[in-house]
Amino acid sequence: MERAHIEWRNESAYDNWDEIARTLFAKIVLDSVRWAFAEDEPAIEFPEYNTTYDQYVGKAVIVIDTGTRLKNLVFHSFETVSKPFDTERAVRINDDDRIVSDHFVMLGWAEVSFSVRTSTMTVAEVAVEV
Repeated sequence: MERAHIEWRNESAYDNWDEIARTLFAKIVLDSVRWAFAEDEPAIEFPEYNTTYDQYVGKAVIVIDTGTRLKNLVFHSFETVSKPFDTERAVRINDDDRIVSDHFVMLGWAEVSFSVRTSTMTVAEVAVEV
């Protein structure tokens, strides 16, 4: 990115970096998740990367598990603290898949595990380790 003069640090990143991050997420994470599902599974609709929603009703979500410390967290995007994509940005939802707060929860890789939840499968049935 630096050789191409595309800023990736939060304080100076701009639209090109956002589009690169969105594309990487779609091609590496979401395509891998979709590939893991059975071919007869209905089309899985994930929220757009780094997009704010009021609710996630009807969407497949990447659930972030922190053990017992925080509950009902859904992946929103990555944050860059010192290296690209070194922190996860999550939103807290209620049991009806609606956003509880407009404040992001910031988490480091060592603190979390990920799973996928769709409208037809529970978190325990599909797990994605990053």
